[in-house]
Amino acid sequence: MSELMNLNTASLDELVSLPGIGPAIAKRIVADRPFDELEDLQTVEGIGPAFIERISSLVTLELDVLTPEVEPPEETEPALEEQSVLDGDSGEVGEAIPEDGLSPEEESVEPDPEVVEPLEPPKAKTVTRGQAWAMSIFSSFIAFLLALIISLGILGGINGGLRFVRPGQLFELGRRVEILDEQVHVLSQEIDDLRERLSHFDAIGERVDQLDEDFSIALEQTEFLVDEMNELRSYATEFQYFLDGLRELLSAIQQTESP
Repeated sequence: MSELMNLNTASLDELVSLPGIGPAIAKRIVADRPFDELEDLQTVEGIGPAFIERISSLVTLELDVLTPEVEPPEETEPALEEQSVLDGDSGEVGEAIPEDGLSPEEESVEPDPEVVEPLEPPKAKTVTRGQAWAMSIFSSFIAFLLALIISLGILGGINGGLRFVRPGQLFELGRRVEILDEQVHVLSQEIDDLRERLSHFDAIGERVDQLDEDFSIALEQTEFLVDEMNELRSYATEFQYFLDGLRELLSAIQQTESP
């Protein structure tokens, strides 16, 4: 018995090898995977119940799940025990060296009677929440002033100096803005009209395309009728030849019967 093909893991070439499956349906099956049951294949475009029944004996839907092997953790070597110091010449065990690196003779030296007290580290100055807010507001205000001064300097350099607008000039500028606003409104209306006309043109274009298709169909029908007429004309010509021959035959018969 041949091995069943797993639809959830099969490649495109394997899927195409099944009866009734082409490259297009194979790509759709791969795109809609995984499947839990064979009936789920009906969600794929181009597959129906008859097709599922035809391939049900050839496929399976089991998922091959591989559990990764977990390597055992490496055992750490036990810490090495401290070894005693051996004398180089005699091989006898010498005295252990203390951790601070001082010999017993050095340890016997008495320290200086004057005791030096350790210096305390300076205490960090704490900042309250109010002081933090005040500092942030002050820094923001300074940054705003600097940005304003830089902007005014740039504008003054571009325009050759800072000039203030008079009320009359401001009024004239406002009037020009209103006129431009009206012109923009008129242009927007004209654009809307043009869009409506374009929509009508699109409808006319669709109608022209439909008429073109109808004309093509009528032309094909006309050509068919012309062919039929030519065939009928050929039949009529042959029938006319037959009638002429029959007429000649009858006239010949009449001539032979007359005394």
